[in-house]
Amino acid sequence: GVLSIIACLSWALWGFFGVLAEQRLPAESAFAWHCWAIGACTLCAAPFTGLSLPWGQISFSFAAGVGYAAGSLLMIRAITAGGPGGIVVTLTAMYPAVVLLLGIIFLSQTLSLVQLIGVALAMVAIACMTKGQGQEPEGDEEDKQPHDKTDPPVSISWWLSLSVLSVLGYAVSSFGPEVCDSLQSAEGLPSTSVGIRLVWQGIGCSLVCFISNPCCNVHLKPEQEVVASHNESKPLLGPTSAAQ
Repeated sequence: GVLSIIACLSWALWGFFGVLAEQRLPAESAFAWHCWAIGACTLCAAPFTGLSLPWGQISFSFAAGVGYAAGSLLMIRAITAGGPGGIVVTLTAMYPAVVLLLGIIFLSQTLSLVQLIGVALAMVAIACMTKGQGQEPEGDEEDKQPHDKTDPPVSISWWLSLSVLSVLGYAVSSFGPEVCDSLQSAEGLPSTSVGIRLVWQGIGCSLVCFISNPCCNVHLKPEQEVVASHNESKPLLGPTSAAQ
């Protein structure tokens, strides 16, 4: 109905303004403002939903918000550290495989044969994408471009580690709501429980943003970078965009 249309328009505006922001700001600064906007929405919603929930619901909802913000920031920093953008984004988009494994360990879930094959293929894909990274390209010595001695070497172990941590962050952001759903049958919850959980997720997300970038440092991109970025793709603002 009307609410579905409003939700679709809101998601469209999220993507549109995200692109505009990253054309003018570094990705991490754009994401910082993204988190602050989530915090503002949280403050507006709290009077209508309340904040009272059982401690388990609050804890896992808060952890989900922390995981979302941490996963996004780590993905951005992995790319900044020299990781190939296509590989980093693809790696972080495989967080559902980790969510499945967490469900097996903590919720006693079982995987079907198809799901097991999917997890195995995801692991193979990761190995294939990272194979050869950090090695010198093959070819004649005279064809190789000399490295600028002023540029620090790119360490695959560093950006790959950041990518793995990003995957874990996104996995926590998706697994937290699953745990909350599993607790609902054992605890009486108010009718606004879903909204309250989103409020606590927003609080966790905003807290990570405040710790990592307390002043929302804004450094506008040079004009030539702004023009060049008009041809770039979608913003890096979370697991939904990473999976696209």
